[in-house]
Amino acid sequence: RDRDIESRLVHQQGIPESAATRAHARHHFLNRVLNRFYVEVQTDVFHRTNRFREYDLRPMLSACDIVHIHQATDWVGLGNLFADVPKETPIIISLHDLWPITGGCVIHNGCEQYRNDCGACPILKKPLNYFLPRRQLKAKARIYDRDNLAFVANSQWTFDQMQGAAALRDDQSISIIHPSVDTDCFFPANRLAARRKLDIAADAFVVCTGAASITDANKNIPAVFSAVAKLKSDRPIVILVFGHGTLPGPDGIDIRLLGSVEDHAILAEIYNSSDVFVSTSRMETYGMTLIEAMACGIPVIAYRTGAIPCVVEHEVTGMLAGLNDEECVTESIQQLHDDEPYRVQLGQRGCDTATERNSRNQLVAKHLELYRAMLRRSSPIIK
Repeated sequence: RDRDIESRLVHQQGIPESAATRAHARHHFLNRVLNRFYVEVQTDVFHRTNRFREYDLRPMLSACDIVHIHQATDWVGLGNLFADVPKETPIIISLHDLWPITGGCVIHNGCEQYRNDCGACPILKKPLNYFLPRRQLKAKARIYDRDNLAFVANSQWTFDQMQGAAALRDDQSISIIHPSVDTDCFFPANRLAARRKLDIAADAFVVCTGAASITDANKNIPAVFSAVAKLKSDRPIVILVFGHGTLPGPDGIDIRLLGSVEDHAILAEIYNSSDVFVSTSRMETYGMTLIEAMACGIPVIAYRTGAIPCVVEHEVTGMLAGLNDEECVTESIQQLHDDEPYRVQLGQRGCDTATERNSRNQLVAKHLELYRAMLRRSSPIIK
């Protein structure tokens, strides 16, 4: 909008009320029944591609020059969404996880069957695992079979996963645009002042971790507790945990469950009161908490998994450990505990990287470049 481009955000709880959307709830009950069915047959996060139509977005989307899809799981359906976009209107899909190119799974668990036919899906119960994901993968291939469609990968790792995906055409356009961090909010601030607001002792060694849901098995928050419990320190140790839910922790450590933190200013204070940020997530297609902490000048420690090595350069902008190598996580925290100059150095380098690579300016510039290219393809007279 700052660049004089009209932008409208449509999301699951925020569809503008108009005659175009009064079909809402027409098939709400049927979709709830089907969602319940999918929950019962899965052993991990699995979302369907198509669903009964609840919204008619055609009048709204027909007025757009470009439709940019970020998430369409479990609320509108790809088939319905593409059907509501005029054939001549360019569509862009940004991948924040792998769902857009798989038969239904969201988190990459090492399975590569989405590159073929998604047969014998490991996260669905038999016999549904043989035809449900295959059917959905074929549906995505049909939906994506249009010329004015482009994809955005959020990292080189995500881009690599898209290569050879069965749902995509060989000539599909794929760009890499890194997510941005709000550097007006996430920046290095006075640590002692931040600690006073959270009632944390000035001499404490503070480890921060968090996620949208701290009970999410993929986020693996208990591994942080276990790693910190092995630290050798003559200083008070505090673990700050933000995110929905509760978790038990080891005795003798001051663990503060801060709950969901929606206010970015408060979240930035949490980062800035910390000495290190630790993520033991088993899979990330990027890792937004990592770049938020880095932008605040806080050194980060994480598993070498998914896109995280694209976000954190080992011993340059942070420290990486092998997947599930809890001992290495403990050693990395201990090293940063013992070596303050190195801790400060990593934090500064991480801050420089995040504020440059993940700035809003680069995100806006790259999207504008992509939008103009898509418009030129659709209408050669546009320059």
